[in-house]
Amino acid sequence: MHRSYRAAGLIALACTLALAFVVAMAPDAAFAATPLSLAPAHSVSHLFGDLVMAGPLALASLRKTEGELVTRAAAKIGEVIDGMAEDARRAIEAEHAGILSDLEATRAEIRTLEAAPRPAPATPAPAAGGFANADATRAATVAAAERAATISDIGRRAHMSAEAIDTALRNPDLTVEAFRSQAFEALATRDAATMTRSTGRVAEFGGQDADDSRRRGMADALSARMAHAGGDRTAVVPEHARAYAEMGLAEMAAECIGHRGALRTSRQVNEVFERAFHTVSDFPGIFVDALNVRLLARYRTATPTYRTFAALYTTTDFRPTYVIRAGDFPQLQPVNEAGEIKSGTFSESAETFRVKPYGVSVNLSRAMIVNDHLGAIDQVLGSVGERVTDWENAIAFAELLRNGNLLTDNTAVFHAKHNNLAGAGAAISVGSVGAGRAQMVKQKSLDGLKLNLQPKTLLVGPDNQTAAEQLFTAITPQISGNAVPESFRRMAPVADANLANDDGSAFLPWYLFADPAVAPCFVYGYLEGYEGPRLTSEQVFGVQGMKVKLEHDFGVAPIDFRGGYRNPGAAN
Repeated sequence: MHRSYRAAGLIALACTLALAFVVAMAPDAAFAATPLSLAPAHSVSHLFGDLVMAGPLALASLRKTEGELVTRAAAKIGEVIDGMAEDARRAIEAEHAGILSDLEATRAEIRTLEAAPRPAPATPAPAAGGFANADATRAATVAAAERAATISDIGRRAHMSAEAIDTALRNPDLTVEAFRSQAFEALATRDAATMTRSTGRVAEFGGQDADDSRRRGMADALSARMAHAGGDRTAVVPEHARAYAEMGLAEMAAECIGHRGALRTSRQVNEVFERAFHTVSDFPGIFVDALNVRLLARYRTATPTYRTFAALYTTTDFRPTYVIRAGDFPQLQPVNEAGEIKSGTFSESAETFRVKPYGVSVNLSRAMIVNDHLGAIDQVLGSVGERVTDWENAIAFAELLRNGNLLTDNTAVFHAKHNNLAGAGAAISVGSVGAGRAQMVKQKSLDGLKLNLQPKTLLVGPDNQTAAEQLFTAITPQISGNAVPESFRRMAPVADANLANDDGSAFLPWYLFADPAVAPCFVYGYLEGYEGPRLTSEQVFGVQGMKVKLEHDFGVAPIDFRGGYRNPGAAN
């Protein structure tokens, strides 16, 4: 598309030689009548300098090329129309970018020729050494031209700015090797910095480099598309991920491995996925990141019952962790006349909580990935999220029904000694629930402070659900003694299938629990930094699809008795 400086110099040399021949043939020119071998040394030097540095002809040719490139660039971008296929649009953008690259290189050469210095005229020398001086001047001029052409070529290939190239050309002390080192540094700096690719897809955000930006952008776009395909019509692609919003899995995989060209056949799609999963590329990580975003979203929207009576407690490792119970802080003491404040101590508590690691492998079929069935994948993730919360719920209720001993006094959580277990079972009624509430209000801290705890949840099994809900209805009872106090309405009846007998017989016990944020009887939690299940790639893409490992760190433990009450229940 454009000529190098060496080519331009050769063209100019040929043109000027022809001009010199015409001058030599002129009849009245003294210089023309003089044989070239007898011409003064400074005349030969001046003539050769004009031959090598004949700028006007080279500049005219380059400016003509510049005009043609400008016209072509405008025509090419005009080929983009509304409704055009994505592949066709990208092809036009790529060609347009190539034309602009050639245009910038041509303009750089023009600026270089305009800035190139002309050799200074050689001083006259004795006739005996005329040709020696001419040869030296000729060599210096050729070296200057070679240096200018080489520096310009190196700078253009390194995509250096025209200003940097011009500065180098004007510095006579800067060698080609030194400039080559500068160009290498410029390339290294640009590669390490965050840049936007010519496709416009990889963009910097949040101080991340191009690879991290692409990974996050693709993952967020993919998770948003997955949510939309799964039925969430409110899902929106974030601004930084808009460039990838219309890309399918195969297109993302192709970009991650540097594949160019359209994917027209199933074989090409399969080959791209094979390379993306088998080679060192970002695609497996991007895909798993998107899966984790959706998995956590589905997991966090779940509301398992155990969270209504257990408090969240996060640990830093898998070792048993001591927890502080309600009332452990020392009570205030009077200040004496001397202004002395008495010291207090925390009440001793030996209750501990421990998180344990769990895991299982799951498969995403090859057909789901190759066919880009994001809705099916989201349904799989949804079932995984629901299964995890159901599993957590089962563990928590198993701990509740186990009614294990507290370490502090080696007594069960619900026990007559703790004044939180009814002496005889009773059906759900205003009287029985009121008796349980009274016991909770009377509970004291380890230091003897009255806690005045109020129940927030009435927890029942399916067999007691209707009776519990009827207790809180607004229907006016026929007997005033059956009227439901207004304060009861601050409680919420909650039923769970884990409070049921497997043999089909009625499960009648029911529980009262205070707000777990105030007085928890049980705690649940995760390992710090892993507040939910997570997926990791366990096996690369193969015949059976993609195998991922589901890991989850979770634990449930009893820590206190004061915030709960149990009634063995009875038939209505």
